Order: sequence, then C-alpha cells, then structure tokens
Amino acid sequence: MLYAISFVNYLWFWLGVWALYYLLFTDYIGIGWIETAMIVTVTLFEIPSGALADLLGRKTTLLLAFAIITIGNLMEAVAFDFWILFIAASVCALGSTMISGTFEAMTYDTLLKLKQENIYDKVLAKQKGLQYLAQALATLAGGFMYNYIGPRTPFLAVAITSFVALVLTLFLTEPTFIKKVTFSWDNYKKQFALGFKELFKDKNRRTITFILLAGSIIPLIIYEMVTDLLLVSYTNNAVLVSIGVVIMLLAVAVFAPLEKYFSKLTTNSVKLIFALSIFYALLLLIVPWLNFPLAVALGSCLSVLSIMIQIFSSKIINEEVKSSDRATSLSTFNALISIPYIFSAVLIGDAINNSSAPVVTFELGVIMLLMIILVGVYRLKSRPSNISQ
Repeated sequence: MLYAISFVNYLWFWLGVWALYYLLFTDYIGIGWIETAMIVTVTLFEIPSGALADLLGRKTTLLLAFAIITIGNLMEAVAFDFWILFIAASVCALGSTMISGTFEAMTYDTLLKLKQENIYDKVLAKQKGLQYLAQALATLAGGFMYNYIGPRTPFLAVAITSFVALVLTLFLTEPTFIKKVTFSWDNYKKQFALGFKELFKDKNRRTITFILLAGSIIPLIIYEMVTDLLLVSYTNNAVLVSIGVVIMLLAVAVFAPLEKYFSKLTTNSVKLIFALSIFYALLLLIVPWLNFPLAVALGSCLSVLSIMIQIFSSKIINEEVKSSDRATSLSTFNALISIPYIFSAVLIGDAINNSSAPVVTFELGVIMLLMIILVGVYRLKSRPSNISQ
C-alpha cells in the first residue's frame, strides 16, 4: 500500500510545465518570490509536522497532508493572478512538508515491525524509483495537456490524484509497537527540540550532519527551481520541456534501484556521500557550455546523484536515531537544507533575469564545491575518533 500511495502521490502532471504556467502570471523574480514563500512554509512547518507525526501518528498526519495538497492544487488550477498562485503554492508546500519525514518514518517503522529494517535502503530505493517513474509518466502527459487542453489542466489532474492518495491512506495500518504520546504543547516543544539534539548530539554526529548538509543544500535548489528554468531558457515549447524532464526522471527511475552497487564502493556511507557531492558540484561547472540535449543529459546525471545522496542520508539518520524521534529528526534535517533556499530563491530569479540560467547554475556549483571543501577541512580538524557510518 505504501508503494501504491507513493506512486499516486508523485503523479505530478505540472512538473514539466510549472515554470511556463507561472510565467503567465509573473517573471523570474516573481517565481523567486513564490519559491521563497514555498520554502519558508517548508522551513516553518517541517519540524512541527515531524513532531505531529511522532505525537499523533503517521497515518493521521498523512491523511491531513493529502487533503491540504488537494486543496492547494485546486487553487493553482483556478488561479487568476499572481497572489492566488502565491497562496496556492504555499498551501501545496505545507501539505508536502507533512509527508516528507512522515512517509519515510512510516516505511521504516513498518519494516521494523516485520524485523526487516535491514532492507530499508532497498525499499526506499524502490519507492524512489516508483516516484520518479510516476513523475515521468505524469510529466509527459502534462506537457500535452498543457499544450492541447489548457494550461490549468495539469494542476486539476494533480488535485484528483492527491485525493486518490488520501483514500488509499485510509487503508494503512500504523505499526502498533509505536507508543503514541498524548498531544500537549509541552510534548510538542520537546519533540521540536529533539530533532536538533539528535542531529548535533556529539562531535561525530555533528560531523556527519555537516557532511550531509553540504551534499544536500545546493541539489535541493537545483531540483526545486533551477533545472526547470534551465530547460525553459532553451525553449518555450511545453512538450519539449516536458520530454526533457521525463528523460531525467526516467534516468532516476532506472538507476535509483541500483543504489546497492553504489554502496559496494565503500562500507562508509558518509565517505560515499562526500564523494558523490564533489562529483555533483563539478558537473555544475560545465553547464554554461551545453546545449539543450546536453543539458538534459547532464540533468539526468545530476538527478541520479541527488537521489543517491538522499537515500544514503536518510539511511544514516534512520540508523542513528531511535524510532520515537525518527520523523522529527528527518523533518529537522529537511528544514536545515531548506533554510538557505529561503534567502536565495529571489536572488536566483533576479540573477537569471540579469544573466542566464546556465551562468547561475555554474555559480551554484562553485558555492557547493566551496562548502564541501570547508566541511572536509572541519572534519580533518575535528578528528572524530569513530565514525562508523
């Protein structure tokens, strides 16, 4: 059932055309403001949503999330000006925030109940593969819907699939071994603080967390905003842009289940993330010299690297943190990688207006490379005595 919900939830028909749709109401700076509103929503509610999942239960939180996403996509479908779009995007972000860490925690705890937690990374990789396959199919369909039916139809279609995900969630069974905590503001505040405590509890954990953050911040920005604007900078054809996005998504759908081969490269997951992050940053540096087909090919490589970093980051956090605080810690981590996006989305939009998407992508690559180098220096100076993961 979790596989089915994951697939349906990621039928994002607007994925290839959202930038073109937003440009009907605003410019790149306006897109930056919408992205800022979305990421502020994510940052403000990421940790509280994880706390609610730990306090009230995973299933209840997921039901509420899918209801909110349904409403948000309906609002986007009927938007008639920038401000309606602005609010609708924030509503969708709120619902998505309530899913992120909650769904991963639900998956891990279900496996834990079955005494199969050792295959969590394989299950997560399969879920990610299904998610990207769903996105690929929906994106291709969304491009034709946008061109031949109407720009609003992809958002209406997502509202329908979100409602289907809500119905499917009703059939989930929450793991009974998880002790629910009676909701109170005192417990809520405690859970809110636990995520930070778990991620930074000692020198080794801090070192691990800094490495995970360095490898995740820029890829989030690239995925959420820059990749689509990069494709749109080459063409305004909705079908062609959608095909480019589909190719990138299919690359992830094919290669995400092969994460086990990546893990064989080293027994140290942190070192693997460090290496993947360096490679990711270096690939960003060649973007200004590409054309549309090569940009799609590069985007495919970046998507695969990004999903591998996500999988191994989630695996490390899940292994390090106890079950009762797992959703909170995952949500805390997601919030931390989102914070830089708050202060950069409008600047990125302005920079693209004044220069180009390829140039901005190159600059982000330089920033990511510097971050990784600084974290590497910090790790050497910290001299952690025992980093097992």
